[in-house]
Amino acid sequence: MAEMLLERGIPCTIEKPPGADLDEVRTLAATALRTGTHHMVSVNRRFNPSLNRAIDWAHSVGPVRYIRAAMVRSMRDKPDFIWGTGLHAVDAMRHIAGTEVVSYSSQTFDSPEISGQWHIVSFEFAGGVMGRLDILPTGGRTEETYELFGENFSASFSSMFWKGNRIRCQKCGTIEIDELAVDEPHDLASGAFAETSRFIAALRDGTPMAPMLDDVLPSLEICHDIARDK
Repeated sequence: MAEMLLERGIPCTIEKPPGADLDEVRTLAATALRTGTHHMVSVNRRFNPSLNRAIDWAHSVGPVRYIRAAMVRSMRDKPDFIWGTGLHAVDAMRHIAGTEVVSYSSQTFDSPEISGQWHIVSFEFAGGVMGRLDILPTGGRTEETYELFGENFSASFSSMFWKGNRIRCQKCGTIEIDELAVDEPHDLASGAFAETSRFIAALRDGTPMAPMLDDVLPSLEICHDIARDK
């Protein structure tokens, strides 16, 4: 369906993952490049207002040197979790770093006591930023956490989804921001509203859309590579 829309020049949003396998994603990206059709890929962490506030605060203090993140779910033991849902966390890491991945390595838990595929991923980004991501699809709760560290400062964002978001920013041991939003509608708290607004504004104003398939493809390639190395 997405390929048909792109071929006909109809602007569209494309849900994640934008293909049943990496070949389909690459074919779709090539179609988008060839046709030049405006489109967006739905990776809503890039539009999460609380996460972006934590990122903006951290960058206003100094360069971020290390990113620590965790994606935890409950009873999500399907083998495609890493590239079907884990894509969000990998793409968020790239969004936070603001630079491309230079190298990465992954370790997969292989234990009969663990039903899902747990992954520990280490990243090096351009500019010397380092990172670590824990993906635990059967970790017993639903939560995502992203922590940014620099010289004598840190900023953290945690999402418990329908239970609320929290950001906490500290500098030299002093808490400067500590906010918990529990009553915010889910479409606002998740970034889905901001993402949709961006798409509609681009349609209205004729401005470029982002992220496009080319922007998200590196995140998908990393996820599929991790899945192959399990």
